[in-house]
Amino acid sequence: MTLRWGRTFLLGLGFFAISGAWALFNVQVPLYLRGFLAPRFPEQVNTLVGTFMILDEIAALFLEPYVGALSDRTRTRLGPRLPYVLVGMPLAGLAFLFLPYHTSLVSLIALVILFDFFMGIHRSPTVALMPDVTPEPLRSPANGVINLMGGLGGAVAFGVGALFLPDHDRTAFAIMGGLLLVVPWILLIFLKEARTPLGWRDGPPEQEAPGLLTTVGGLIRSRDRRPLALLFGLLLIWGSWNALNQLFSTYATVRLGMTSGAASQALLAAAAMLILLAIPGGLVGARLGRHRTMATAGGLLVLVLLVAPLLRPGLPLLLALAAVGILWAFIVVNAYPSVAALGQNVQTGTYTGLYYLFTTTGAILTPPVLGALMDRFGEAFLFTGAALQTLLGILLLWLAAPRAAHAPEVRP
Repeated sequence: MTLRWGRTFLLGLGFFAISGAWALFNVQVPLYLRGFLAPRFPEQVNTLVGTFMILDEIAALFLEPYVGALSDRTRTRLGPRLPYVLVGMPLAGLAFLFLPYHTSLVSLIALVILFDFFMGIHRSPTVALMPDVTPEPLRSPANGVINLMGGLGGAVAFGVGALFLPDHDRTAFAIMGGLLLVVPWILLIFLKEARTPLGWRDGPPEQEAPGLLTTVGGLIRSRDRRPLALLFGLLLIWGSWNALNQLFSTYATVRLGMTSGAASQALLAAAAMLILLAIPGGLVGARLGRHRTMATAGGLLVLVLLVAPLLRPGLPLLLALAAVGILWAFIVVNAYPSVAALGQNVQTGTYTGLYYLFTTTGAILTPPVLGALMDRFGEAFLFTGAALQTLLGILLLWLAAPRAAHAPEVRP
């Protein structure tokens, strides 16, 4: 059994477009908002901008689990996922194209809400395409390719921003929004396998997959606690990762006396390693087992985080952050395939939605909590708190491991 790299590259195009759009969105939209809010609310401008910028996270919490579960029960000649991709992604692209044409705060917020809504419609089905067309043993390497493409999409967006922002913002948004308009049709034309997922080999299932609430209720009532342990473990680990990304600049400037630019460059070491190690992380997960790979990498990550507060600016800190990116790569590329496997090719969309529900919840809750603890115990508690939360998440991953999880999987 071998990984079909061409097909996996096509799947990665969706993530390339999504990640690129979000990257440019996160760079420029806060500046649009600030331009309107700063003159009216100078003392609350950062709070208001931050609040508007988490609308996408709120949309993910409510939309993505529901749409993912709905796609499991969708029966069309295009398969269960492509209809959502063909509608949601181009509409998100249109909203994205018009963002720089806003004429008031109201129109800007309306476009932001539309963009978040349409991205929420297609994200879970787009992600679920991978397990739909990739055999179970090969999903970690495939997810490695997809994460690599997502990282490249973000890098391209930053490059486009560097070339065209701020004077030619409409050109920048046209380039990245155009990808959202084009990619769905590339998938429709060239990814024929998406019309017949692995669970439809003998035709679409006669019995509809359980709905989202039914599935969640079953998980809560089940004697097998491993699925919930996996989901809560990922919630904790994703939360600590997001807190590190959001609060490191505060630690670096206040504790270490670094400039914000130097802090951003330091974080680039982690981001670069995450991109470079995405495919190797998937290959290792396929060979050694996903849970073992994630737990081992997570244990090493805890050690690096505990040592990090002892390091001064310069090469030692850069090497530590690079190690964080490397170890995170081994976790992130194996996490989603582990959750998707719970769907057993029948509820892939449902568990994709639950994956985003739990990881997004962790990403929302942890930064303010860890920030409050930093106010109480000092900025260095950023790494200590992230290490403790990651350790608890890793323990839950060990509890979540299938009994045969440590047997090597089929090599790609």
